[in-house]
Amino acid sequence: MRKIILVFIGQEVSSEMNILLEKVRKKHIVIIFYYKKWCWWQMQVAKIFFMSGCIKGMITDHNNFLSIMKFAKRCYQVCIISGVFRTPQMKTSMMYEFIGLCDYVIVNDKSWVDSLDISSKRFVCRTDITNIDIEPILDQKISIDRNIIKKIAQYFKISKKRAFRYHYFWWKQHYKPCNGGNYFLLLDSCSRKISIDHNPLHKIMKNITLPYKVNYISKKKICRTEHSIAIHIHMYYPEFSNELCNYLNDLDYPLDIFISTTTEKNITTIGSIFEKYSKGSVDIECVPNQGRNISAFLLMEKRYKNYDYIGHVHTKKSQDLTTQSSDAWRNFLFQHLLSKDAFAFTLSLFADNEKLGLLFPEDPRLPGWSSLANKNLALELLKKIDHHLTLPQHIEFPIGAMFWARRKALEPLFDLKLQPQDFPEEPLGIDGTLAHAIERLFPYLCEISGFTWETLKIPSLDMPKLHRKK
Repeated sequence: MRKIILVFIGQEVSSEMNILLEKVRKKHIVIIFYYKKWCWWQMQVAKIFFMSGCIKGMITDHNNFLSIMKFAKRCYQVCIISGVFRTPQMKTSMMYEFIGLCDYVIVNDKSWVDSLDISSKRFVCRTDITNIDIEPILDQKISIDRNIIKKIAQYFKISKKRAFRYHYFWWKQHYKPCNGGNYFLLLDSCSRKISIDHNPLHKIMKNITLPYKVNYISKKKICRTEHSIAIHIHMYYPEFSNELCNYLNDLDYPLDIFISTTTEKNITTIGSIFEKYSKGSVDIECVPNQGRNISAFLLMEKRYKNYDYIGHVHTKKSQDLTTQSSDAWRNFLFQHLLSKDAFAFTLSLFADNEKLGLLFPEDPRLPGWSSLANKNLALELLKKIDHHLTLPQHIEFPIGAMFWARRKALEPLFDLKLQPQDFPEEPLGIDGTLAHAIERLFPYLCEISGFTWETLKIPSLDMPKLHRKK
């Protein structure tokens, strides 16, 4: 019995697609759907065909048919072939979804494939389409576990819809499937491109292990420590002085406070509030408004040179976010680093593991390097430390640049003696500056110093959903 091949055409049938379809028609029945005539009832007809069980495969040339492609994959696991004979005019995210759903992508021009940040065996490149044998591609057995979506959903405790995305286009997701689930860290750090044929989520499920350790904060007894502790606060916005002073006064440990701010007027305001801090010394210094909190943290390095543990927080206000989102994010970070239980828990982790160099709040997002500018600036900085060092392709870092650290773990950065003039002047963008590059380097600097890093998570407190200003 001849099987049916459903064909979905975006605009008009190109000459290359015609050649491909002529080859298919020799052994199969071809039914074509055109996007310009695509409507609700045609989609229902296509779905009925898939449900009938007589469909051998699907061929398409455009991402306009993503919904029916998802239906075909989610419900019936048919072979999906795309014929892309022109450089696709679509958003990168759409292109990744389109490629992720295809079992084979037949192209006659490899240049646009080479421009992608991904590689795959599913790309079938032929400069002359007439020489391609389509039958072995259609006949090839596609070994896919029909229950894989269900397994991913159950393992990570997520919806099947989200599990579907993590299975078919995991490399374009911006959120972890679970706490500590930065699966990009399991990929080959030497490869410039991501091979999309090997889903690292399956490695997590198979080994039942995460790329790094997430510490769930619980109430700890007071951990007596003889180690000296300091915290650096960059107080650009002095209106948060009272909130931070209350946090630090509530701790059961003596620590010295070093505050940087950008005006002499702020020093007076901050000083009057921190007069009520009684568990250690308070040192306030005016620094240039250049390089923001990162520059200030490095500039005041000599002040906390003789301390064992140092913390770094700042009065974060993200100008690109709504006020509500910015406040919620800042509160999330402060709670994980400065709340009474979190701080006691942090000290106990450092006391239990002498090789632990850095702790920061667990964040569900997967921003990576974010931009090539961040990566290039980080590489330049790294070469000043040791010209033999190379950057990892995939990273985890303290998003928001707040953390607790063992001072020795950050020695390579302090040794550079960076000054405010090394940073660009205000106004700064939301990404692509030296400060953003250093923020992403903290865990790696910790590693090259011979220490490890881990994250902190309050079980009852989730990272808020952030909304950008309109």
